[in-house]
Amino acid sequence: MEKIINDFFIWRLDKVHMKKFFSSNNGTEDQSKLLDNTIRSKVNADNPVEPDFCLQFVKHVMRALEAEGVQPQDFWYEELQALQIEAAAKTNKRYFKSYFVGESEAVSLIETKEIISNGTTGLTSWPAGIHLAKFLIENQPLISNKRILELGAGTGITGIFCLKSTEILDYIFTDCHEKVLTNLKLNADHNLAEHTNYRIETLDWQQALSYQDTLAQPDLILGADIVFDSRIIPDLVATILQFTKPPCVTLIASTIRNEQTYSHFLKELEDSGLSWCNCDYESEDPIRIIKITFVD
Repeated sequence: MEKIINDFFIWRLDKVHMKKFFSSNNGTEDQSKLLDNTIRSKVNADNPVEPDFCLQFVKHVMRALEAEGVQPQDFWYEELQALQIEAAAKTNKRYFKSYFVGESEAVSLIETKEIISNGTTGLTSWPAGIHLAKFLIENQPLISNKRILELGAGTGITGIFCLKSTEILDYIFTDCHEKVLTNLKLNADHNLAEHTNYRIETLDWQQALSYQDTLAQPDLILGADIVFDSRIIPDLVATILQFTKPPCVTLIASTIRNEQTYSHFLKELEDSGLSWCNCDYESEDPIRIIKITFVD
């Protein structure tokens, strides 16, 4: 059930897993528990999932139960009717995707459905950001009482999880796209109302030298899913080189989609006088986290 619940909050349907689940978990109690932890949950009440997806979710649950010869309980029909009305209303209400890492509080973010929106990839959370958050929460000494600079922060998922999980001296979210920065501020305000130890800044990798006076030297630099286009790699590496001054280290988490692009990134690091090594992190997803340091 946990996977179905987690998938619901990020607007994802795994029909194969749901079919397998309902083959042996289809009683009234199972149905009620699933509804209470998704549609009727406090997380959904406070950070509503997009109603069209909720409608799709309920319809699929009902079909999956019927495929097992089980009658969906009346509360599914009640929710179906309510969601049909809500979806038809087409309000401009904000909708959220909510993420869970370990025992940490949920992080709920305003995102787009599209991978690329308004000319940027920064309006949706990418897998490596979640994995990097998990790695850092499991290795809190890396971030505890540190000054942290995040490159290409996007929706803010990594930094928000870090700030909610431990005491951080100062966290600087950076990006260069105006709409991404606006959305990032909304997400930070929504999740970090009681925090004052962070700020959001513009950082264009093509002009990184011009930010030296406004961005203090960090103890740690973070980046997640920012190695995806070979054309930006030289500017990215130059930015990492500029701020990775001993004892500062950089951690970059990547979803390996193109081995050639990633190899280009690693070679550019080496050619720039930076050393890298793999971090100890295992995942079923093609995720790689590396530690980058300056070579004296």
